[in-house]
Amino acid sequence: MKEFKNGVWTPSWPGIGDRVRVYDIHGGSAEKTYTGDDRLNKIVITSHSKRALVEVGNSLPTTAEIRDADDNLLPVTDSFAMPVGRVGGANYRTIMMDFVDGVCNKTITWNDAGEFEVTESMINMHLDESSKLEFAGFNISVAE
Repeated sequence: MKEFKNGVWTPSWPGIGDRVRVYDIHGGSAEKTYTGDDRLNKIVITSHSKRALVEVGNSLPTTAEIRDADDNLLPVTDSFAMPVGRVGGANYRTIMMDFVDGVCNKTITWNDAGEFEVTESMINMHLDESSKLEFAGFNISVAE
C-alpha cells in the first residue's frame, strides 16, 4: 500500500485505482482509492503579484512561500536551485532558494536589462514526480 505522509508519497507515486493511506497533520490516517485528482503543494510569491519591475543594477527583494493545496504554510526548511529564464532566449540564471519554515526571503541584483520568467515547469525541472509543486509563474522586467 502506498502512503502519503508529510507531503510525500512512499514508496512511490500511486496509480489511479491503487489503494492508498493518507495521513493528516495530526498523525491520523484514512484509506482510500487513489483517483488522481489530489492537489499538489505549491510555491507562492507573496511579495509581488505576477510581475515585478526593477531598474538595471538595482536589487529586487522577493518573498516566496511553500503552501499546501488548502493554502496553509508548510514548515519546510530546505534549499533548491531555481532556474530563471530570459523570455525568448536560452540564457538561464540559477538562484539558490533557501526556505526556513516554509518562507524564502531573497534579494537579487539584476545587472542585465530584459524580460525574465520563472514557470511551473522550471520550478519542477529537477523534482521527482512525488515532489512536484504548483506555481502560477512570475515575471521580472529589468528596465534601463
